[in-house]
Amino acid sequence: MPVRTVGNNYILIDLAGVDINTAREIAAKPGKFEIRIQVQGNETEHVLYGTDITPGLPEKEKGDIWGVSFTLSEAGAAALRDAAIQYGAVTAPSSHNLIMTLDENVVFDAPLSTDLARNIQSVPVKNLVATTGTGDEGQQKANQLQIHLRAGALPVKVDVLGAGQVSAELGSKFKSQVLIAGIIALILVAIVVSLRYKQPNIVIPMLATSFSEVIMILGFTTLVGFQLDLPTITGIIAVIGTGIDHLIIITDEVLQEEPCPRTKYINHVLRRHSL
Repeated sequence: MPVRTVGNNYILIDLAGVDINTAREIAAKPGKFEIRIQVQGNETEHVLYGTDITPGLPEKEKGDIWGVSFTLSEAGAAALRDAAIQYGAVTAPSSHNLIMTLDENVVFDAPLSTDLARNIQSVPVKNLVATTGTGDEGQQKANQLQIHLRAGALPVKVDVLGAGQVSAELGSKFKSQVLIAGIIALILVAIVVSLRYKQPNIVIPMLATSFSEVIMILGFTTLVGFQLDLPTITGIIAVIGTGIDHLIIITDEVLQEEPCPRTKYINHVLRRHSL
């Protein structure tokens, strides 16, 4: 969904295909990221919120092990140290996992490393890494965790100051205007190609290829549920032009291709035979 800033204090969000009430709920509810510590069994206690976290980038730590680095604020590092000491995570890290949640859904769950459990007793640790595994699966989990960390790091309260909705009639009118623009683009391309080659056996396949490209793009966007907007429509129209450019280059190379020596010899024999 397109998100634009207006000045220094306002954010404008466009959500296509969503009713106004759902749009308000989504925009007014930033992700709530929280780190909790396992106390005993399934019982957990709050440690800190996402406002104390600055996420880093997914990267390989040792060998093929992937992880996401993040930095805690002074208050966040102190809260983590105090919780680890209070609940015994520094002496028995395997029994006291750190649990990361986004909107109360668990996105990461792992114990403190041995080195971290030892170092955190003497000084708050601000720079941490959450390891997610090895290989492609570990990389995918690292990318997802980084998104969760960023989603929960919004340190401000959001107020919806206004909302509007574009009626379905305007959306239908926009669709017809886009269809007309595409047809005009195809007609203009057909005229230019016809003037250049003046051979239906060349012009018709080129136009059919260009039309098929547009149909395949629209079919794919429908299949994945992608919302068409102005930049997307502009790109589809541009495909018509660039696709024809490539077809013209290929056609010119084929038409200007010199026959091979064997073909020249056969043509020469045929001409002599005809004479």
